[in-house]
Amino acid sequence: MAHVAPSRTAADLVVDGTASEAQMLAAVMPPIGAALAPPPAAPSRARGGCAV
Repeated sequence: MAHVAPSRTAADLVVDGTASEAQMLAAVMPPIGAALAPPPAAPSRARGGCAV
């Protein structure tokens, strides 16, 4: 508590375990969902072409 409680007021999201698992996941996924998404695929290049 001595280390966590002071930073609680500055937190964007606090998950304290009092809500249901579904409610906590619903709260957590929007802020971190983009970070968990796979990176976009690189554009494909035609085979045999020459990049100049």
